[in-house]
Amino acid sequence: MRGRGRRTPAGSLRDRIARHWQEPRVIAIDVARALAIIGMIGAHAGAPTLVEPSDPASWAGLVHGRSSILFAVVAGISLAFVTARAREASVEQLRAIRLSLVGRGAAVFVTGLVMELLGAPIAVVLTTYGLVFVAVIPFITWSRRRLVVAAAVGAVVSPPVLAVFSVLGQAPGTALALLGSYPVTEWLVLAFVGMAIGRSRLDLPRTGAVLVLVGALLAGAGYGVGALAGPVDPALAAFTDTGSAGSSGAAGSGGAAGSGSAAGSGSAAAAIPGPGSDALVPADQLDLDGLLCSEEGGGWVMCSPVDETVQPAADGPVDVSDLVDEASLDLAGTALVSSYPHSSGTAEIVGSGGVALVVIGLCLLVARPLRWVVWPLAALGSCSLTAYVLHAVGLAAWYAADRAGWLAIGPGTPIWSSIALGVLVLSAVWSLLVGRGPLERLVGAAADRMALRSRGREAPAQGGPAS
Repeated sequence: MRGRGRRTPAGSLRDRIARHWQEPRVIAIDVARALAIIGMIGAHAGAPTLVEPSDPASWAGLVHGRSSILFAVVAGISLAFVTARAREASVEQLRAIRLSLVGRGAAVFVTGLVMELLGAPIAVVLTTYGLVFVAVIPFITWSRRRLVVAAAVGAVVSPPVLAVFSVLGQAPGTALALLGSYPVTEWLVLAFVGMAIGRSRLDLPRTGAVLVLVGALLAGAGYGVGALAGPVDPALAAFTDTGSAGSSGAAGSGGAAGSGSAAGSGSAAAAIPGPGSDALVPADQLDLDGLLCSEEGGGWVMCSPVDETVQPAADGPVDVSDLVDEASLDLAGTALVSSYPHSSGTAEIVGSGGVALVVIGLCLLVARPLRWVVWPLAALGSCSLTAYVLHAVGLAAWYAADRAGWLAIGPGTPIWSSIALGVLVLSAVWSLLVGRGPLERLVGAAADRMALRSRGREAPAQGGPAS
Protein backbone atom coordinates (compact mmCIF):
# COMPACT_ATOMS: atom_id res chain seq x y z
CA MET A 1 0.00 0.00 0.00
CA ARG A 2 1.60 3.22 -1.22
CA GLY A 3 0.11 5.51 1.42
CA ARG A 4 1.22 3.47 4.42
CA GLY A 5 3.64 5.24 6.77
CA ARG A 6 3.04 8.71 5.37
CA ARG A 7 2.39 11.50 7.83
CA THR A 8 -0.29 14.09 7.24
CA PRO A 9 0.65 17.75 7.86
CA ALA A 10 -1.56 17.76 10.96
CA GLY A 11 0.11 14.62 12.27
CA SER A 12 3.55 16.06 11.64
CA LEU A 13 2.60 19.25 13.49
CA ARG A 14 1.34 17.26 16.47
CA ASP A 15 4.60 15.31 16.53
CA ARG A 16 6.64 18.50 16.51
CA ILE A 17 4.59 19.95 19.35
CA ALA A 18 4.78 16.70 21.31
CA ARG A 19 8.59 16.84 21.25
CA HIS A 20 8.38 19.44 24.00
CA TRP A 21 7.34 16.82 26.57
CA GLN A 22 8.94 13.66 25.20
CA GLU A 23 11.84 12.19 27.14
CA PRO A 24 14.41 13.33 28.02
CA ARG A 25 12.73 16.75 28.11
CA VAL A 26 10.96 17.95 31.24
CA ILE A 27 8.27 20.31 30.02
CA ALA A 28 7.74 21.88 33.45
CA ILE A 29 11.32 23.17 33.53
CA ASP A 30 10.94 24.74 30.09
CA VAL A 31 7.73 26.41 31.24
CA ALA A 32 9.40 27.73 34.41
CA ARG A 33 12.29 29.07 32.33
CA ALA A 34 9.81 30.80 30.01
CA LEU A 35 8.08 32.44 32.97
CA ALA A 36 11.47 33.72 34.13
CA ILE A 37 12.14 35.21 30.68
CA ILE A 38 8.72 36.89 30.55
CA GLY A 39 9.25 38.24 34.06
CA MET A 40 12.63 39.71 33.13
CA ILE A 41 11.07 41.33 30.07
CA GLY A 42 8.56 42.97 32.39
CA ALA A 43 11.27 44.14 34.77
CA HIS A 44 13.22 45.66 31.89
CA ALA A 45 10.17 47.12 30.14
CA GLY A 46 8.90 49.10 33.08
CA ALA A 47 6.91 47.03 35.56
CA PRO A 48 6.18 49.06 38.72
CA THR A 49 9.23 49.17 40.95
CA LEU A 50 7.47 49.29 44.31
CA VAL A 51 4.71 46.84 45.21
CA GLU A 52 1.81 48.04 47.35
CA PRO A 53 -0.40 45.16 48.57
CA SER A 54 -3.43 47.46 48.46
CA ASP A 55 -2.77 48.48 44.83
CA PRO A 56 -3.32 45.63 42.32
CA ALA A 57 -1.84 47.80 39.57
CA SER A 58 1.53 47.57 41.32
CA TRP A 59 1.57 43.79 41.71
CA ALA A 60 3.36 43.34 38.41
CA GLY A 61 6.38 44.75 40.23
CA LEU A 62 6.83 41.31 41.82
CA VAL A 63 8.82 40.36 38.72
CA HIS A 64 11.73 42.56 39.83
CA GLY A 65 14.57 40.43 41.18
CA ARG A 66 12.41 37.32 41.50
CA SER A 67 12.47 36.60 37.75
CA SER A 68 16.26 36.57 37.56
CA ILE A 69 16.45 34.37 40.67
CA LEU A 70 13.96 31.95 39.12
CA PHE A 71 16.13 31.94 36.01
CA ALA A 72 19.20 31.17 38.15
CA VAL A 73 17.51 28.24 39.93
CA VAL A 74 16.29 26.82 36.62
CA ALA A 75 19.83 27.23 35.27
CA GLY A 76 20.98 24.99 38.12
CA ILE A 77 18.38 22.39 37.14
CA SER A 78 19.71 22.47 33.57
CA LEU A 79 23.23 22.00 34.93
CA ALA A 80 22.01 18.91 36.80
CA PHE A 81 20.63 17.58 33.51
CA VAL A 82 23.83 18.06 31.50
CA THR A 83 25.99 16.62 34.30
CA ALA A 84 23.64 13.77 35.19
CA ARG A 85 26.29 11.10 34.57
CA ALA A 86 29.17 12.87 36.31
CA ARG A 87 29.05 10.83 39.52
CA GLU A 88 29.31 7.50 37.67
CA ALA A 89 31.57 8.72 34.87
CA SER A 90 35.06 7.44 34.14
CA VAL A 91 38.02 9.81 34.32
CA GLU A 92 37.84 10.54 30.59
CA GLN A 93 34.08 10.98 30.63
CA LEU A 94 34.28 13.33 33.61
CA ARG A 95 36.94 15.33 31.83
CA ALA A 96 34.68 15.63 28.78
CA ILE A 97 31.76 16.79 30.93
CA ARG A 98 33.90 19.43 32.63
CA LEU A 99 35.31 20.67 29.33
CA SER A 100 31.82 20.85 27.85
CA LEU A 101 30.79 23.11 30.74
CA VAL A 102 33.76 25.35 29.98
CA GLY A 103 32.62 25.52 26.35
CA ARG A 104 29.03 26.31 27.32
CA GLY A 105 30.13 28.94 29.80
CA ALA A 106 32.48 30.58 27.32
CA ALA A 107 29.81 30.78 24.62
CA VAL A 108 27.22 32.25 27.00
CA PHE A 109 29.76 34.65 28.51
CA VAL A 110 30.87 35.93 25.10
CA THR A 111 27.23 36.38 24.07
CA GLY A 112 26.62 38.50 27.16
CA LEU A 113 29.83 40.45 26.61
CA VAL A 114 28.82 41.27 23.04
CA MET A 115 25.43 42.47 24.29
CA GLU A 116 27.13 44.77 26.80
CA LEU A 117 29.58 46.13 24.20
CA LEU A 118 26.68 46.86 21.85
CA GLY A 119 24.96 48.82 24.61
CA ALA A 120 22.03 46.55 25.45
CA PRO A 121 19.64 48.68 27.57
CA ILE A 122 19.54 46.15 30.41
CA ALA A 123 21.80 44.77 33.11
CA VAL A 124 22.95 41.73 31.14
CA VAL A 125 22.75 38.52 33.14
CA LEU A 126 24.53 36.28 30.63
CA THR A 127 28.07 37.14 31.73
CA THR A 128 27.31 35.91 35.24
CA TYR A 129 25.45 32.94 33.77
CA GLY A 130 28.53 31.99 31.77
CA LEU A 131 30.78 32.27 34.82
CA VAL A 132 28.47 29.98 36.80
CA PHE A 133 28.94 27.20 34.22
CA VAL A 134 32.64 27.21 35.05
CA ALA A 135 32.26 27.88 38.78
CA VAL A 136 30.15 24.74 39.34
CA ILE A 137 32.72 22.38 37.78
CA PRO A 138 34.28 21.34 41.14
CA PHE A 139 30.82 20.49 42.49
CA ILE A 140 29.17 18.48 39.71
CA THR A 141 29.77 15.19 41.53
CA TRP A 142 28.29 16.36 44.81
CA SER A 143 25.21 14.71 46.27
CA ARG A 144 21.92 16.50 46.77
CA ARG A 145 22.55 16.75 50.51
CA ARG A 146 25.94 18.41 50.06
CA LEU A 147 24.51 20.82 47.49
CA VAL A 148 21.68 21.86 49.82
CA VAL A 149 24.08 22.35 52.74
CA ALA A 150 26.45 24.38 50.56
CA ALA A 151 23.55 26.53 49.34
CA ALA A 152 22.37 27.19 52.90
CA VAL A 153 25.85 28.14 54.10
CA GLY A 154 26.48 30.29 51.04
CA ALA A 155 23.18 32.13 51.41
CA VAL A 156 24.06 33.13 54.97
CA VAL A 157 27.80 33.75 54.65
CA SER A 158 28.37 35.21 51.20
CA PRO A 159 26.12 38.34 51.35
CA PRO A 160 27.75 39.94 54.43
CA VAL A 161 31.24 38.95 53.29
CA LEU A 162 30.56 40.39 49.84
CA ALA A 163 29.15 43.59 51.36
CA VAL A 164 32.33 44.17 53.35
CA PHE A 165 34.51 43.16 50.41
CA SER A 166 32.81 45.76 48.21
CA VAL A 167 34.44 48.60 50.17
CA LEU A 168 37.89 47.35 49.17
CA GLY A 169 37.36 48.96 45.76
CA GLN A 170 36.78 47.48 42.36
CA ALA A 171 39.95 45.57 41.55
CA PRO A 172 40.17 44.19 38.01
CA GLY A 173 37.50 41.55 37.53
CA THR A 174 35.72 42.05 40.85
CA ALA A 175 33.06 44.37 39.44
CA LEU A 176 32.17 41.77 36.84
CA ALA A 177 32.11 38.71 39.06
CA LEU A 178 31.21 39.94 42.53
CA LEU A 179 29.55 43.34 42.35
CA GLY A 180 26.52 44.64 40.52
CA SER A 181 23.02 43.24 40.03
CA TYR A 182 24.11 39.61 39.57
CA PRO A 183 26.99 38.58 41.87
CA VAL A 184 28.36 35.20 40.89
CA THR A 185 28.37 34.13 44.55
CA GLU A 186 24.60 34.57 44.76
CA TRP A 187 24.05 32.75 41.48
CA LEU A 188 26.29 29.90 42.59
CA VAL A 189 24.12 29.44 45.68
CA LEU A 190 20.98 29.40 43.52
CA ALA A 191 22.64 27.02 41.06
CA PHE A 192 23.32 24.61 43.93
CA VAL A 193 19.62 24.70 44.80
CA GLY A 194 18.69 24.04 41.17
CA MET A 195 21.17 21.18 40.86
CA ALA A 196 19.68 19.54 43.96
CA ILE A 197 16.20 19.87 42.42
CA GLY A 198 17.41 18.55 39.07
CA ARG A 199 18.68 15.39 40.74
CA SER A 200 15.28 14.70 42.29
CA ARG A 201 12.42 12.63 40.86
CA LEU A 202 10.78 15.37 38.82
CA ASP A 203 8.28 12.91 37.40
CA LEU A 204 6.64 12.39 40.80
CA PRO A 205 3.79 14.73 41.85
CA ARG A 206 5.05 14.71 45.41
CA THR A 207 8.26 16.44 44.27
CA GLY A 208 6.24 19.38 43.00
CA ALA A 209 4.14 19.45 46.16
CA VAL A 210 7.24 19.43 48.39
CA LEU A 211 8.78 22.28 46.38
CA VAL A 212 5.62 24.36 46.75
CA LEU A 213 5.49 23.77 50.50
CA VAL A 214 9.19 24.36 51.15
CA GLY A 215 9.22 27.36 48.83
CA ALA A 216 6.28 28.96 50.63
CA LEU A 217 8.00 28.51 53.99
CA LEU A 218 11.26 29.99 52.68
CA ALA A 219 9.48 32.92 51.05
CA GLY A 220 7.65 33.68 54.28
CA ALA A 221 10.86 33.49 56.28
CA GLY A 222 12.92 35.62 53.90
CA TYR A 223 10.38 38.36 53.33
CA GLY A 224 9.32 38.23 56.96
CA VAL A 225 12.86 39.03 58.08
CA GLY A 226 13.08 41.76 55.46
CA ALA A 227 9.81 43.31 56.61
CA LEU A 228 10.83 43.26 60.27
CA ALA A 229 14.16 44.86 59.42
CA GLY A 230 12.47 47.70 57.53
CA PRO A 231 13.72 49.45 54.39
CA VAL A 232 17.47 48.91 54.05
CA ASP A 233 18.02 49.40 50.34
CA PRO A 234 20.48 52.29 49.78
CA ALA A 235 18.82 53.23 46.48
CA LEU A 236 15.62 54.01 48.40
CA ALA A 237 17.26 55.38 51.51
CA ALA A 238 19.06 57.98 49.40
CA PHE A 239 15.76 59.59 48.46
CA THR A 240 13.74 59.32 51.67
CA ASP A 241 14.02 63.07 52.30
CA THR A 242 12.94 64.37 48.91
CA GLY A 243 9.46 65.02 50.25
CA SER A 244 7.65 63.57 47.25
CA ALA A 245 5.45 60.51 47.37
CA GLY A 246 4.03 60.56 43.91
CA SER A 247 4.34 58.19 41.00
CA SER A 248 7.78 57.74 39.51
CA GLY A 249 9.55 55.65 36.94
CA ALA A 250 12.25 53.26 38.02
CA ALA A 251 14.38 50.80 36.26
CA GLY A 252 14.05 47.11 36.88
CA SER A 253 17.20 45.05 36.78
CA GLY A 254 19.02 48.02 35.41
CA GLY A 255 16.71 48.30 32.46
CA ALA A 256 14.12 50.62 31.11
CA ALA A 257 12.13 52.96 33.25
CA GLY A 258 8.59 52.17 34.20
CA SER A 259 5.75 53.67 36.11
CA GLY A 260 4.96 52.57 39.62
CA SER A 261 3.77 53.75 42.98
CA ALA A 262 6.30 55.39 45.18
CA ALA A 263 6.89 54.45 48.76
CA GLY A 264 4.74 55.76 51.54
CA SER A 265 4.51 59.30 52.79
CA GLY A 266 7.77 61.17 52.90
CA SER A 267 9.69 58.97 50.47
CA ALA A 268 10.00 58.48 46.77
CA ALA A 269 11.72 55.96 44.57
CA ALA A 270 14.77 56.94 42.54
CA ALA A 271 13.88 57.60 38.92
CA ILE A 272 15.86 56.42 35.92
CA PRO A 273 15.19 58.15 32.57
CA GLY A 274 13.49 55.96 30.01
CA PRO A 275 11.17 56.16 27.01
CA GLY A 276 7.79 57.65 27.68
CA SER A 277 8.50 58.50 31.31
CA ASP A 278 6.62 61.65 32.31
CA ALA A 279 6.95 61.56 36.10
CA LEU A 280 10.71 61.70 36.59
CA VAL A 281 12.28 63.75 39.36
CA PRO A 282 14.73 66.43 38.12
CA ALA A 283 18.21 66.04 39.53
CA ASP A 284 18.18 69.57 40.98
CA GLN A 285 15.23 68.60 43.19
CA LEU A 286 17.11 65.84 44.95
CA ASP A 287 18.69 66.60 48.31
CA LEU A 288 21.95 64.65 48.24
CA ASP A 289 23.76 66.55 51.00
CA GLY A 290 25.71 64.16 53.17
CA LEU A 291 25.46 61.34 50.66
CA LEU A 292 28.16 59.61 48.67
CA CYS A 293 26.98 58.45 45.21
CA SER A 294 28.47 56.21 42.58
CA GLU A 295 27.24 55.17 39.14
CA GLU A 296 26.32 51.51 38.85
CA GLY A 297 25.59 49.34 35.84
CA GLY A 298 22.44 49.88 33.82
CA GLY A 299 22.18 53.59 34.64
CA TRP A 300 21.59 53.28 38.40
CA VAL A 301 23.11 55.86 40.74
CA MET A 302 23.57 54.40 44.21
CA CYS A 303 23.85 56.75 47.20
CA SER A 304 24.51 56.19 50.89
CA PRO A 305 25.37 58.48 53.83
CA VAL A 306 29.05 59.39 53.93
CA ASP A 307 29.37 58.56 57.62
CA GLU A 308 28.03 55.05 56.95
CA THR A 309 30.35 54.34 54.04
CA VAL A 310 33.71 52.73 54.64
CA GLN A 311 36.31 54.42 52.44
CA PRO A 312 39.46 52.72 51.21
CA ALA A 313 42.77 54.37 51.98
CA ALA A 314 43.85 56.96 49.44
CA ASP A 315 47.36 55.58 49.10
CA GLY A 316 48.46 51.98 49.17
CA PRO A 317 46.46 48.81 49.81
CA VAL A 318 43.62 48.75 52.28
CA ASP A 319 44.36 47.24 55.66
CA VAL A 320 41.66 44.63 56.20
CA SER A 321 41.77 45.30 59.93
CA ASP A 322 40.53 48.84 59.22
CA LEU A 323 37.32 47.38 57.85
CA VAL A 324 36.33 45.69 61.09
CA ASP A 325 34.56 48.68 62.55
CA GLU A 326 31.01 49.74 63.22
CA ALA A 327 30.36 50.79 59.61
CA SER A 328 31.50 47.50 58.12
CA LEU A 329 29.49 45.56 60.68
CA ASP A 330 26.44 47.62 59.72
CA LEU A 331 27.03 46.72 56.07
CA ALA A 332 27.25 43.04 56.96
CA GLY A 333 24.09 43.22 59.06
CA THR A 334 22.23 45.00 56.28
CA ALA A 335 23.30 42.31 53.82
CA LEU A 336 21.80 39.65 56.07
CA VAL A 337 18.34 41.20 56.37
CA SER A 338 17.90 42.97 53.02
CA SER A 339 15.08 41.50 50.95
CA TYR A 340 14.88 44.27 48.35
CA PRO A 341 15.20 43.07 44.72
CA HIS A 342 18.80 42.84 43.52
CA SER A 343 20.16 43.65 46.99
CA SER A 344 21.81 40.19 47.04
CA GLY A 345 20.98 39.99 50.72
CA THR A 346 20.39 36.75 52.58
CA ALA A 347 16.71 37.60 53.09
CA GLU A 348 16.32 38.23 49.35
CA ILE A 349 18.04 34.98 48.41
CA VAL A 350 15.85 33.02 50.83
CA GLY A 351 12.61 34.85 50.03
CA SER A 352 12.96 35.09 46.27
CA GLY A 353 14.50 31.63 46.15
CA GLY A 354 11.40 30.37 47.92
CA VAL A 355 9.22 32.04 45.29
CA ALA A 356 11.26 30.28 42.61
CA LEU A 357 10.65 26.91 44.30
CA VAL A 358 6.92 27.59 44.42
CA VAL A 359 6.82 28.45 40.71
CA ILE A 360 8.86 25.38 39.76
CA GLY A 361 6.73 23.14 41.97
CA LEU A 362 3.51 24.45 40.44
CA CYS A 363 4.93 23.93 36.95
CA LEU A 364 5.78 20.32 37.83
CA LEU A 365 2.22 19.79 39.04
CA VAL A 366 0.31 21.35 36.16
CA ALA A 367 2.57 21.49 33.09
CA ARG A 368 2.20 17.87 31.99
CA PRO A 369 -1.60 17.61 32.49
CA LEU A 370 -1.95 20.92 30.60
CA ARG A 371 0.82 20.23 28.10
CA TRP A 372 -1.30 21.11 25.05
CA VAL A 373 -2.07 24.46 26.67
CA VAL A 374 1.42 25.41 27.86
CA TRP A 375 3.48 24.14 24.91
CA PRO A 376 4.09 27.69 23.55
CA LEU A 377 5.68 28.51 26.90
CA ALA A 378 7.71 25.31 26.64
CA ALA A 379 8.90 26.40 23.20
CA LEU A 380 9.97 29.77 24.61
CA GLY A 381 11.74 28.11 27.52
CA SER A 382 13.63 25.79 25.20
CA CYS A 383 14.86 28.80 23.17
CA SER A 384 15.49 30.98 26.23
CA LEU A 385 18.96 32.23 25.33
CA THR A 386 17.82 33.35 21.88
CA ALA A 387 14.66 34.87 23.37
CA TYR A 388 16.70 36.76 25.98
CA VAL A 389 18.87 38.34 23.29
CA LEU A 390 15.83 39.11 21.13
CA HIS A 391 14.07 40.90 23.98
CA ALA A 392 17.14 43.10 24.49
CA VAL A 393 17.10 43.90 20.77
CA GLY A 394 13.40 44.73 21.03
CA LEU A 395 14.03 47.05 23.98
CA ALA A 396 16.87 48.77 22.12
CA ALA A 397 14.62 49.27 19.09
CA TRP A 398 11.87 50.67 21.34
CA TYR A 399 14.34 53.12 22.89
CA ALA A 400 15.54 54.29 19.47
CA ALA A 401 12.02 54.63 18.06
CA ASP A 402 10.84 56.55 21.12
CA ARG A 403 13.74 58.99 20.95
CA ALA A 404 13.12 59.53 17.25
CA GLY A 405 9.44 60.18 17.89
CA TRP A 406 8.30 57.22 15.79
CA LEU A 407 6.63 55.32 18.65
CA ALA A 408 4.28 56.65 21.29
CA ILE A 409 4.14 53.54 23.51
CA GLY A 410 5.34 54.33 27.02
CA PRO A 411 6.91 51.91 29.49
CA GLY A 412 4.83 49.37 31.36
CA THR A 413 2.31 46.76 30.31
CA PRO A 414 1.95 47.71 26.59
CA ILE A 415 5.64 47.39 25.76
CA TRP A 416 6.02 44.42 28.11
CA SER A 417 3.18 42.47 26.49
CA SER A 418 4.29 43.44 22.99
CA ILE A 419 7.85 42.17 23.40
CA ALA A 420 6.77 39.09 25.40
CA LEU A 421 4.19 38.13 22.79
CA GLY A 422 6.72 38.69 20.03
CA VAL A 423 9.37 36.37 21.49
CA LEU A 424 6.68 33.83 22.41
CA VAL A 425 5.39 33.62 18.84
CA LEU A 426 8.87 33.62 17.28
CA SER A 427 10.06 30.88 19.64
CA ALA A 428 7.01 28.70 18.95
CA VAL A 429 7.34 29.08 15.16
CA TRP A 430 11.08 28.48 15.19
CA SER A 431 10.71 25.46 17.46
CA LEU A 432 8.11 23.88 15.19
CA LEU A 433 9.93 24.57 11.92
CA VAL A 434 13.59 24.26 12.89
CA GLY A 435 14.04 22.88 16.40
CA ARG A 436 16.62 24.27 18.77
CA GLY A 437 17.19 28.01 18.80
CA PRO A 438 20.20 29.39 16.90
CA LEU A 439 22.07 30.50 20.01
CA GLU A 440 21.25 27.21 21.72
CA ARG A 441 22.87 25.43 18.77
CA LEU A 442 25.91 27.70 19.11
CA VAL A 443 26.28 26.90 22.81
CA GLY A 444 25.89 23.18 22.13
CA ALA A 445 28.50 23.29 19.40
CA ALA A 446 30.91 25.18 21.68
CA ALA A 447 30.41 22.57 24.39
CA ASP A 448 31.10 19.71 21.98
CA ARG A 449 34.12 21.40 20.45
CA MET A 450 35.63 22.13 23.85
CA ALA A 451 35.07 18.52 24.90
CA LEU A 452 36.74 17.39 21.65
CA ARG A 453 33.76 15.41 20.52
CA SER A 454 31.05 15.62 17.88
CA ARG A 455 27.39 14.76 18.04
CA GLY A 456 26.67 11.23 16.97
CA ARG A 457 23.04 12.18 16.43
CA GLU A 458 20.87 15.26 16.54
CA ALA A 459 19.94 16.30 20.07
CA PRO A 460 16.31 16.75 21.06
CA ALA A 461 14.74 19.47 18.96
CA GLN A 462 14.79 22.17 21.62
CA GLY A 463 17.81 20.97 23.52
CA GLY A 464 17.16 19.14 26.76
CA PRO A 465 18.69 17.16 29.58
CA ALA A 466 21.61 14.99 28.62
CA SER A 467 20.35 11.63 27.46
